[in-house]
Amino acid sequence: HPSFLTLSITQQLRGGGVARNNSTSTNNDNTVDQRSWRRAYLAVGSNLGDSYQNIAMALTALEANNNVTIRVHRTSYLRMTAPMYVTDQPAFLNGAVEIETT
Repeated sequence: HPSFLTLSITQQLRGGGVARNNSTSTNNDNTVDQRSWRRAYLAVGSNLGDSYQNIAMALTALEANNNVTIRVHRTSYLRMTAPMYVTDQPAFLNGAVEIETT
């Protein structure tokens, strides 16, 4: 349910921590497959508009559009950082996300 997902991700981003603990999946033939999921880490960041909301919406979109192939597992705390190299731009809100993917 999209509103629940947004609320869940919003709560994670504020404090970091565990999302949903889904360690198994169900295949089309209704068998459980624990080996097909792989862990990956993504860097997330934004420095335009409402950076916090941009990141929350991106994480929601990851799961909403690929709910069979991507699951957000955990998020880090978000940190405000100064831009590098091109410094005449707003500060970035940055974090990391642990996902599971097939």
